[in-house]
Amino acid sequence: MTSSRYNSRDFLRVKDPYSILQKLTRKSVKLKEITDIVVFRIIVNEQDECYTALKLIQEIYKVIPRKYRDYIDKPKTNGYRSLHTVILLGSYGLPVEIQIRTRGMHNIAENGGAAHSRYKQNQEPRTITPAELNLLTKAYETLGQDNLTESALIAYLQKIQIIWNVAL
Repeated sequence: MTSSRYNSRDFLRVKDPYSILQKLTRKSVKLKEITDIVVFRIIVNEQDECYTALKLIQEIYKVIPRKYRDYIDKPKTNGYRSLHTVILLGSYGLPVEIQIRTRGMHNIAENGGAAHSRYKQNQEPRTITPAELNLLTKAYETLGQDNLTESALIAYLQKIQIIWNVAL
């Protein structure tokens, strides 16, 4: 499953505070409705392994059925293909998105027409004050990206709530 071509960012992504604000604004949702603040990726060799991994996750974890997306069977118009499901993790039932894809799908998602960086380029930037930038930096530093814990994630969400003055 892993290879020297991959690094930890390929398997774990924590949405940065500014991206959270953009999503809150763009979709007019509450913070507790954002289920992709933490994303784990499972990268497999063959497409059928994606569905096998999904089945195992569904057997082990509590999933949110309405958050399941099969972008393998129905790819996005930009070529993005992956399975997405959201599980509730830890004692607080924090939502965590799981993305399951093959190496080829991952390459397209990261480097092809479906690359996240291309998607981000089309969004309207919001001016951030120096005080907000300082708070954003402190919030992001709360998370140990290489040692993500439930308590660190809760502290992060609390800081996001304070920074953007939004209700969980």
